[in-house]
Amino acid sequence: MIATGLKTDSVRWTNPIPFDYDRIRISLDRLDYRFENGQELKVGKVSFDTDRAEVNVKEGFSLRFTEDIRKVAQKMDFQTDLIEVEVDSLLFSGLEANTNLYSDLDIRAQKLHVFGLDFLDFRDKNKPRGTSPVKPMFQGLIQKIHFPLKLDTFKISNGKIQYSESVPGESETWRFQIDHLDGELINLTSIYELQQAFGQVEGDFKGKIEGHGMLSAQVKVPFDREEFDMQLELTDFDLTRLNEILMPVMHGDIVSGKGHRLHVSIRAKESYADATMIFDYEDLKVELFKKGTQRKNRLVSTLANFALHKS
Repeated sequence: MIATGLKTDSVRWTNPIPFDYDRIRISLDRLDYRFENGQELKVGKVSFDTDRAEVNVKEGFSLRFTEDIRKVAQKMDFQTDLIEVEVDSLLFSGLEANTNLYSDLDIRAQKLHVFGLDFLDFRDKNKPRGTSPVKPMFQGLIQKIHFPLKLDTFKISNGKIQYSESVPGESETWRFQIDHLDGELINLTSIYELQQAFGQVEGDFKGKIEGHGMLSAQVKVPFDREEFDMQLELTDFDLTRLNEILMPVMHGDIVSGKGHRLHVSIRAKESYADATMIFDYEDLKVELFKKGTQRKNRLVSTLANFALHKS
């Protein structure tokens, strides 16, 4: 830590940084911490510079279980969403003067830029469902931020989001992955007065599904009610790629098919959702198997393909 031009008095002593200064630079090489739930937090090199008004985590950040996440899930009594997060680096820039990072957390910045996000959510479907409360939507997640937060822009570059679950009654798991993810949220805040001023948080993202196609998403979330509007579009997608995703849960194969455009519009409220879908595809053919085998069920496959071509 290097600090120059320090001055203080009884009034300044109550501020987050309790003195005047010309410049403060802080560097932390590494931080490791293990939680009681078996997760381990690892933080690489962290630097803070008041002249640049930024905090930079340059050598990675991760929150992972110390053993395989599937083994952790097997030890649970009920189905539980287990989360692991890793990023290559992150940068808070444009920190405001009243930001407090060392006691009562209070983060206010122009931008948080996350590089190389890897987010995994795993659930063991072989476990019984517990009595967990209803999962919140976007606005409910914002309400769960229990400290003052103001980010004019939350930006992700080259991110990856995975959802994975075990297949009930089998030893397999399936996974859905969005990668090559780039985009940003605007006006993300947990501060009531700012929520009233901004009205809503808006997001715009682009990515791929398992490295294929072109996916875009736009979302608008009002701060004062549990609802959201979302527009999703997937273009230029080889539908046979879905076999890799659906194999453990779909009793059949997609033999051929080109997805030119899939557009989904969703307006979700707390108790219901309205959705419309436009699917422009070509040469889609499926083979459905007889139950418990890998042999084609010709009748059901023929009926399914007839329905697809007539839709």
